[in-house]
Amino acid sequence: MFEHRHAHQDRHFRARRFVNLLYLLVSGYATCFTVFIRRNFGTEALGLNAAVAFIIMMGYTAVHPGSRMGFFVMLWFVMLVAQWLNTMLCRARGIVVHSRYDGYPRLGFAFPFVRAERTAKTIECLACVLIGGLLFEVDQSLGVFVMFGCFGLLLRLAIDDEIDRKRLQRMHDAEIEQSYMMELRQRQRW
Repeated sequence: MFEHRHAHQDRHFRARRFVNLLYLLVSGYATCFTVFIRRNFGTEALGLNAAVAFIIMMGYTAVHPGSRMGFFVMLWFVMLVAQWLNTMLCRARGIVVHSRYDGYPRLGFAFPFVRAERTAKTIECLACVLIGGLLFEVDQSLGVFVMFGCFGLLLRLAIDDEIDRKRLQRMHDAEIEQSYMMELRQRQRW
């Protein structure tokens, strides 16, 4: 019995580790683009994600040495520093956001019909395809990299939605459990 439970826990741990690694890779890939299209990041949002983004871009640059990816990486680094400085300035001004907040979607909200953040972030995905298509005419490998950013942003959005759904489910379950415990307490009063 103990070994069966231990094997189940081990499988659960490995699955969770895989999902966390996938989320880190997806978040890193999305960070290749979010520094250009968002603002007001949380203080912890760009740290590890930016390191993963840099590794992804350098790996892609190594595979496509004749492309303009080097220019893209330099421009990305300038934008990363600018976003970090903006985050520190916002923090100094007292603007409070979650430390892991992945940025306000300024590009998505540039469209007058957009009212919700989720819609704005979805439009950013479409913008990657459009901008990547334009870049494809100049440099095919850079264009493909930016076009596939659509999938990174969409997958990150889907995973974040699932995380939020699970958190809400746990909150709801906790509310039910708390209500049940209150009923038990009231019945057992002396």
